[in-house]
Amino acid sequence: MASTLTVDNIVGAASASTIHIPGHIIQTVTGTHSTQLTTTSTSYITSGITATITPKSSSSKILILSNFQAQVTSQNNQSGYFTVFRGSTNLGNGGQFLRLEVNVDNWFGSQTIQHLDSPNTTSATTYDLQFRSQTSALTTRINLSSNTGYLTLLEIAQ
Repeated sequence: MASTLTVDNIVGAASASTIHIPGHIIQTVTGTHSTQLTTTSTSYITSGITATITPKSSSSKILILSNFQAQVTSQNNQSGYFTVFRGSTNLGNGGQFLRLEVNVDNWFGSQTIQHLDSPNTTSATTYDLQFRSQTSALTTRINLSSNTGYLTLLEIAQ
């Protein structure tokens, strides 16, 4: 026999914000930046694309979605690297999420990064898209022609 539950409103015992349905999005935060930045540094620098979220629950997951324009200029088969930091922690697998290797003079295009993070906190947490060059002979750019880069954070209830 099938059952049907029909309700007009669900409210938590303490407050409406205490309702957590696993798998549902609790909140969304987006950060943007539209200034082109260039580096030849072999250390990660911020792209200016950051977002801060304060999770409602320490068990929540944060789905990180980023989209940006990138350019790598080299003649020596070198790479530009892109990653996301949570505070001072590099979340990239092996130090990066995206490696753009150039075997021609110039490469550019739209790029995306997606990652599911478990910050295990209810404190304000900042995520920062960062980038670097493999060697100082390589030029790596982000937000070409002042296109807007995005970093969207979705808190997922567990």
